[in-house]
Formats: sequence, structure tokens, C-alpha cells
Amino acid sequence: MHYEYYQEYYNVPTHEQRPMWKVGDAWRARGGKPHIIITATFGVNPRETKERILRGEVLAILAAIRTRLFRSDMREHLVIPVMLVSTIADCSRILLAHFDGTNLLVRKSWTWNFVTDDPNVYERVMVYMASEPIGDTKSTPASAATSEEADFVGNCEDMLHIFT
Repeated sequence: MHYEYYQEYYNVPTHEQRPMWKVGDAWRARGGKPHIIITATFGVNPRETKERILRGEVLAILAAIRTRLFRSDMREHLVIPVMLVSTIADCSRILLAHFDGTNLLVRKSWTWNFVTDDPNVYERVMVYMASEPIGDTKSTPASAATSEEADFVGNCEDMLHIFT
């Protein structure tokens, strides 16, 4: 197993208005790697999201990155890869994200419905979660190559003020 269950407080701003959402469990990569998997649950209608990335998903990812970057054992790492397993009603999707030094880059999977889709949906989610953490996290990646493939690119200087 490449990850171990991990309990750490993520300073996610409270979302006072509906729809409600919350960050659930977390698993950190073994061997001092900065990679982390987090889960989050959202109380919205999946048909209303229209495949867009939710504000809460971005906030959860930013909170995980910020929390990991400020840990003393992560000081040598410049990139914190985050996998978010997002559950929206009876649907789920995977978001893969990292901060490239300027931008938050997020890629997302299809949204899978646990009720109507292929019965192998659980297996697909588990394959993502059991993946091996890879990549150079000690140098900043070239964002030009990765930002073209991302589903969301946002300037982190504009977003990080929500945590101060």
C-alpha cells in the first residue's frame, strides 16, 4: 500500500450557506512523499454542477496544499500533489491537483453514478486511490505544458487570501 490513513486538521473556511460540504478522511503517501488523498462530500444535486469544479473542491484542495507546505517535514518539497475523491449525492469523481508556483492546476475525471453506472465504479475509484505517488516534487514544474491539459487553472495569489 502506497498510502497510510492520516489525521490532520485542514483549515478549511466554513461554508455558512447551502449547499453544505465537508472534508472527510485523508491518506498521506508513505516514505516522506508529499502526495495526499482527501475525501469530501457535497450536498448539491450532481445534475446542477454541470461537470464544473465546485468552489468547495477548490477550497479543500487549497487547504490540503497549504497545510502540507507548512509542515516542517515537507520544506524540501515545492509541489504537493493532491487527489480529491469528491462525492456528490450518489455520484463520485476524482480531482488531481497541484500548485506549480503560480497557478493551481486541477484535472478531473468523469462523474460516476454509483446507482446507474457500470458496477465497476467502486473499483475505478479504488484504482485511483491505490495508485503509486510519482513525480518530482522538489522542483517547480513548467506550467505551460500542464496548464493546457488542466480543467481548471487559477492564480493562487488571488485564492489564498481566503485563508488569511
